[in-house]
Amino acid sequence: MRKSKSVLAILLIVIGVVIFYGVRYASSPVEVMSARMMQYEETVSGEAYFVWNERVYQAPSAGTAYHSTDEGARVGKNRIISSVYQGEVSEQILQELANINKKIEKLHSRQQSMSLYVDEYTAENRLENLRREIIKTVRSGNVSEIAEYKEEIKSVISGEGNISVAEEIEALKRDKYLAEQKIGQTKTDIYSDCSGVYSKNVDGLESQLQVERLSEYTTADFYALPVVNKEPAKTVVSSGDAVCKVIDNHIWYAMMLVERDKLDHVRDRKTVQVRFERVPGVEVTAKILRIWEDDSDSNALVILQCEQYADGIFSLRQSGVELILEQYQGFSVPISAIRVNDDTKEKGVQVKRGASEIFKPCEIVYTNKENETLIIQPAKGAKRVLESYDQIILGERWEDAKEKEEPKPTEQAKEEGTS
Repeated sequence: MRKSKSVLAILLIVIGVVIFYGVRYASSPVEVMSARMMQYEETVSGEAYFVWNERVYQAPSAGTAYHSTDEGARVGKNRIISSVYQGEVSEQILQELANINKKIEKLHSRQQSMSLYVDEYTAENRLENLRREIIKTVRSGNVSEIAEYKEEIKSVISGEGNISVAEEIEALKRDKYLAEQKIGQTKTDIYSDCSGVYSKNVDGLESQLQVERLSEYTTADFYALPVVNKEPAKTVVSSGDAVCKVIDNHIWYAMMLVERDKLDHVRDRKTVQVRFERVPGVEVTAKILRIWEDDSDSNALVILQCEQYADGIFSLRQSGVELILEQYQGFSVPISAIRVNDDTKEKGVQVKRGASEIFKPCEIVYTNKENETLIIQPAKGAKRVLESYDQIILGERWEDAKEKEEPKPTEQAKEEGTS
């Protein structure tokens, strides 16, 4: 009997405490927000033209141009990059040639890769090589090639495809010879005399945008440049027409137009991170080579130099560019959420945990004075770490804030009230 009475007494005490704190927080509610991790960037945007050391190749005679090299492919010196057939050649035969060349290039790449593993003397070895190639293809994201590998595996297993890669290449070369015989026209090959990235997008600005003149360009020169619209490469050419070009990809430049009132964020920097509107996913580090400005112009010219290879850039001439000046990662909170611990003097936030509050120390990594917001991170070595979806208390309790807003009576008012 005594035991049941003591249990009942404890239960009543617990209920009383819960009711007390429930009434207390109900009468004095708090405004909270969920902590969410975010990344904030300070950026400057503008339009830009790309400037390269580039070598343009002309048609040796009138006829039909055939591009044997893929757009954006890296080429070496003294390699056939394009050809010109005298007379007119049908698109169907040119496409047939292009398909054969692609298959030959793919087999050459596979042959080099397979040489790292085992020789293809047996069907078992060939299947092992194909298995490795499929794994490598999946990792690289080129899943479209897997169907071809599956067909090849079927042919090896059935005994129909027991020929080596070298034999396949020779067979394709014979097919290429027969396709060229169908054309029946004299062909002149164009050889590269330098290494770099191949492009058939000859836009006519090769003579206007030159690396040697980067120290001279002004905003007036930028305004005078035309908007470049990417057009299909010409197939029918006259003697002397520009057919293709090879671009030096080791060092390249961007000539960018920036609003002058944003230059303060750029002037003192030696390097910046750069992104390109027309090449999603590419981000490189560039050196600020030169800034040109004139008091009479609201824009300035910023010349960037880059020594990183950027896939897709060399097929363009113009793009929107974004300079990333700063990057901050953390939790975004209003300034009113920051508290100072009375004992340790640490800055942090109060987090609602049930009917109580917990102080979690934080470091302020970025302050946006215009929006009165901060980006904070958990303080190093803190035992209580701010985590995603913690309920951060904003500002003060409404009741406390109201008391602070109400003016306290002065001493004179107190005396007048008692008289």
